[in-house]
Amino acid sequence: QVLKALEAEAVARTLAAEEAIARAKAAMEEANAVAASLAQERTEDEVAVRTDVVAQTIAKAEQDAVAEVEEGVAEVDSAVEEEDENAEGDDEEEEEEEDDSPDWDRLRNEGRELMTRRMLEGWTMLAESCRGAHCEYNPLMKLRDGPKVCVVCGGSGTGRDGLYEGTMDEPFDDDDMP
Repeated sequence: QVLKALEAEAVARTLAAEEAIARAKAAMEEANAVAASLAQERTEDEVAVRTDVVAQTIAKAEQDAVAEVEEGVAEVDSAVEEEDENAEGDDEEEEEEEDDSPDWDRLRNEGRELMTRRMLEGWTMLAESCRGAHCEYNPLMKLRDGPKVCVVCGGSGTGRDGLYEGTMDEPFDDDDMP
């Protein structure tokens, strides 16, 4: 009987041990699952943070690249303008050597640009035209109470001053004016 009691006690302890082992295994599996879940969340958070950092770095690099390109374009534009001015200076010197008369076509084109700029600056376009032989009836402009000015010849509209001063060009008569 003692033997049977010891065997029964051994069986009971074995069952208790097996149940404890089963509970420990279940707890271990649950702990591993929680740890894996936490590791996955941490990894996803790290990936999100890293993605954000990379996106910010790329955006900053793009901004820097755009700024650098714009700066380069501005430098190229200024270099081209300077080269154009130098070329115009060379052209003007050659023209002056060949012919001292103004390039009236160029002056009329520049006059249109000047007229636009002046209107934006508050100048008034008058109903009167310049009587200069080469101004082709360009309207005179006036800034507030200032004098009347032709945007082509720079004169007062009489056809005798501005670029016409000292030339043989005759102004249009009142009868010739449109």
